Amino acid sequence: MTLNHLGYSPEALQRARANRELPFFAKVNKDSERSALLQAWQARVFTQAVRAGHEHLYRLSIALKEFALSPMVQIDPKAPPLFSGVMYPAVAMWLLGDNVAILPSEVDAKMKMFEVILLTLESVDEAKQPDGGTTWSYNIRAFDHARPDLKGNLIWGQRSQIVHPPGVDASQFPLRVLAPQ
Repeated sequence: MTLNHLGYSPEALQRARANRELPFFAKVNKDSERSALLQAWQARVFTQAVRAGHEHLYRLSIALKEFALSPMVQIDPKAPPLFSGVMYPAVAMWLLGDNVAILPSEVDAKMKMFEVILLTLESVDEAKQPDGGTTWSYNIRAFDHARPDLKGNLIWGQRSQIVHPPGVDASQFPLRVLAPQ
């Protein structure tokens, strides 16, 4: 799958106080001031927080997403004609995580479901940090696993096929939230 990306720029990460590096795929060739300005603009537009009652501000983000999914210029005949989806920083997580939106046709053609996990959020713990930020820890419990049979029906009560590296507790997902500006 080939994904396009939106919302990544050094300025957007700095504005959100996201303690992360700009992903390698989002680095702009610095020999073009125009490219850097366009990247900063589209990242600012795509990652702006929208308050309730101001949903009209999503119109420009939607237009950027539609353009990002438009047909590619075919330089290589072996290259895909369309992007499979878009990747963008998670605004609700202060740009610390990434979201991936894949076109349904691409999911149907290129992906296969191999496992379903029934999870519950057992608890959320909040810890204030000395710098004014907050650390959140989530306790997630897996209740059951299912895999599809040959007809696509889910068969519950299966063992998980997902193997985590030694020492990784998959039920704990800490998230660091920075202090407000």
